[in-house]
Amino acid sequence: MSHHTVIRSQTAIGLALALSALTCWVTLSDVSSVADLTPAHALTLAAVPLAIFAGHSALPLIFGGRVLVGLGMLALTVGATAYLSAVSGIRNTAAVEAKGKRIAEANAARVRAGNDVTAARTTHTDAKAEETAECKRVGPQCDRKTGRTAAAWSHVLLTEATRQQLGAIEDPMAGYRALAELASLAPGITAERGAIERGLVLALPWLAVVLCELGAVVCFSAGFNDRHTLSRILNKPTTTPQQEAAFRTVSDQGPKGPETVSGPMSAGALTLRRLLMDSGQPMTVSEAASDVTSIGNLSTPLQTFGQPATTQQQKTAFQTLAAQGVKGPETVSAPLSAGALALRRLLMDSEQPMTVSQAAQAMAVGPSEASKRWREIPDIVAVRVGRKLMISLG
Repeated sequence: MSHHTVIRSQTAIGLALALSALTCWVTLSDVSSVADLTPAHALTLAAVPLAIFAGHSALPLIFGGRVLVGLGMLALTVGATAYLSAVSGIRNTAAVEAKGKRIAEANAARVRAGNDVTAARTTHTDAKAEETAECKRVGPQCDRKTGRTAAAWSHVLLTEATRQQLGAIEDPMAGYRALAELASLAPGITAERGAIERGLVLALPWLAVVLCELGAVVCFSAGFNDRHTLSRILNKPTTTPQQEAAFRTVSDQGPKGPETVSGPMSAGALTLRRLLMDSGQPMTVSEAASDVTSIGNLSTPLQTFGQPATTQQQKTAFQTLAAQGVKGPETVSAPLSAGALALRRLLMDSEQPMTVSQAAQAMAVGPSEASKRWREIPDIVAVRVGRKLMISLG
């Protein structure tokens, strides 16, 4: 069995890379502002690929029979994800607190600007009253009071412009408060809104990190797929002296055709067989000769295999081998059953791999019967792609 990792979805892989990069950025978010790069940051970054690889490998290893290694990978996945969630959650909580402090400072500046506007308007009102009292008759005193009133009004306009630039008063807990109010309306929720709000403030930053970490692992698993290739290897059988003598008798007398027995094929015959299977249509001897290396090997595989004339000794030898259950290319292969021949013809006509379920549907048999038939064919190759078993001729 050989293990391969193939790409299934480039979109999922791209999303997983984005989530991983986001995790690394959150982990190093304090380096650019208040902290230096420390070994703790390096260890945290090392936990990111560890969590991804362990999460991708845990279940395939367990289902593949390597239970202890798979459980170890599963433990690494849980531990690395929990550690990254804790560290990133701390960073997110610190960011939320810093944001709250900035909003509080901005609100304080807005309050001071509002007080300045109130004081400026009061000054302007007083100046206006003095101007009214002084300007009952025109004179130098009236002109001075009018100038003070104009200056006070200019100051009012300046303070109001400054206040408008600062914006409205912000509430850093407005979103949490609205969500807590919505949650309190749900049936079965008896906690007070204040308690719900405090719980949301603590839980939401951590929940966002957990979703990011698990999202990276799941998206990588969805983007890649594990493929296990099963090669049918026929081990050399244990033969008795009687079986060896029977096989030598059959080989020396040269029987031909699938109704008797066949010896191992030569390299040229195997090359021609692959050429005919790939072409999917008949060809002349000259056309085949131009595509193979050795022309001298063409005479044997291009014979017409009709019903051979076998001697009684050959029939007896073959019956002896079949009765004793000899298998493998070193001896002889028993004739394929009608179902196996039908499946082999189906695979040759399709010219592409198919699942066992597809083969069973095409032959109008059950999956178990299809599995029984493909196991009879000696040159078949079975490839497991995910949970599906693909079969094709070798």
